[in-house]
Amino acid sequence: MLWRAQFLLLLRGYNLLGYIDGSYPAPPRFRMTNASTTSTESATSIPNPEFKLWDHQDQLILSWIISSLTEEVISHITSSSTSYEAWKILARTFAPSSRTRVMHLKDTLSQVKRDTSSIADYLQLIRSLTDSLAAIDRPVSDKDLVLATLRGVGTDYRDFATFVHTRAKPVSFDNLCGMLLSHEAYLADITDQIPLQIQTTNAASHTPTDQANSSRPHNNANRNY
Repeated sequence: MLWRAQFLLLLRGYNLLGYIDGSYPAPPRFRMTNASTTSTESATSIPNPEFKLWDHQDQLILSWIISSLTEEVISHITSSSTSYEAWKILARTFAPSSRTRVMHLKDTLSQVKRDTSSIADYLQLIRSLTDSLAAIDRPVSDKDLVLATLRGVGTDYRDFATFVHTRAKPVSFDNLCGMLLSHEAYLADITDQIPLQIQTTNAASHTPTDQANSSRPHNNANRNY
């Protein structure tokens, strides 16, 4: 898997691979002091400085793992207290042999709809699905990612989708995200202006002639026969 390969290269570069593959387990949390031959005191346990150093480095690696994952994937390792535990859970959960999960993620991506969600939330869902596929060695091409995003963005973005599809130069997913967020702001601005336009139209419909007619006395009603 792409993410796994990149992370392993990082750990190898810093000589930290033993933390996640189990070859460098945690040293004892405490160690015993040697009893003095001239003292009646027995040996006692004290904090092991080697464990403190190991734990500090391990927690840094665990934080690297968490920061490189999406919220959906992080939920699988919230109970992990060490980088080794987190790595094993990820390896088991996103094993390349999990064909059922691959099919599920691809089907979900092909059918995802924005509905009433904001563009930001919709794009986050798209990213979460593609990150999960990349984690099991099934990366989605940028072209397919753009097509899936436009397919489910909604009918109110139909003209926008047509514009993107007919561009001579293909749009990358990163650029598409920025364009969608800008278009969402544009649509919101138009929606806010509609009530003001209605008020202006109603006010204009009351012409001076109408006002004059409404204030003119009805002489016929006071005429004596």
